[in-house]
Amino acid sequence: ISASGNIEASGNIYVTDISASGNIEASGYIYATDISASGNIDVSGNIYATDISASGNIYATDISASGNIYATDISASGNIHAIDISASGNIEASGNIYADGDISASGNIYVTDISASGNIDVSGNLLVSGNIDASNIGLSSNNDPKTLWGKINQLKSDINQLKNDILDMDSL
Repeated sequence: ISASGNIEASGNIYVTDISASGNIEASGYIYATDISASGNIDVSGNIYATDISASGNIYATDISASGNIYATDISASGNIHAIDISASGNIEASGNIYADGDISASGNIYVTDISASGNIDVSGNLLVSGNIDASNIGLSSNNDPKTLWGKINQLKSDINQLKNDILDMDSL
């Protein structure tokens, strides 16, 4: 499906490729190989695709891509799973974020658990209420000009110790 304007569906969308110069909206699910929108992708259900790209924002219950996700803001009330996840704005998930590659955000990342087999790089704040698992984590908060580059593997417990270590670094 290709449209020079918006694509709207009151149900599910099952296609190989979907592309719109405007917005893509569905009240059900989107199943596609490639999804591309110059505007927003807004789905009340789930998105399943190989690659997802939006010049605007992506909103869905669960977002799953066997390839990459690129957007301004990415928001899911469930989980986000892809090879690489990149947002020039914020990434938010009420559930978990899993990337088989890298996760990067120029804004903030808000999530329960975050896992990347590659790197996690955030220009804003990384707010995780659960576990962090990554090869490397790069943080550069707008509130604190210090940059933390570290190797954190299999951080599954003792969040209090991590908090104390960060507080000790602030006193340097």
